[in-house]
Amino acid sequence: MNLYQILFPLLLVALLAVLASSLGAQKPMSEASSGPSEVIIFSDTMDAKTEFENSDLPVVVDFYATWCGPCKLLAPEIDKLASEYKGKVKVYKVDVDKFKALTKSYGIKGYPTVIFIKPKNASRTVQKGLASYEKLKELTEETLK
Repeated sequence: MNLYQILFPLLLVALLAVLASSLGAQKPMSEASSGPSEVIIFSDTMDAKTEFENSDLPVVVDFYATWCGPCKLLAPEIDKLASEYKGKVKVYKVDVDKFKALTKSYGIKGYPTVIFIKPKNASRTVQKGLASYEKLKELTEETLK
């Protein structure tokens, strides 16, 4: 047996162990969303029209899928946005697999999609795909005007 035959399996096992531990350290989206931020997880007991369209505050709605890589990357940015604009904006997360009819009614076809809704008049701005925190903040500021 040569040195390569001994070291290669050991290095492969070590690499897999590092990858597994780093993936395990990441919070699932449901945990990340239930932390101290002000993100509201949309549920069966809520009415979208009341929550989104008739809100006294501007509303940010993140349509996401639990299996979606870009959605997972966007989740901490949404949490940060909710924390920064606490009391000024309501931030909701809608699981597209649980609320297919709602997702369809808003014309959502790709994930993530974030909708910014002005209060009462329900004018909307749509951000499709992954966006930087700066872009989300810019769109939130526009919604506040």
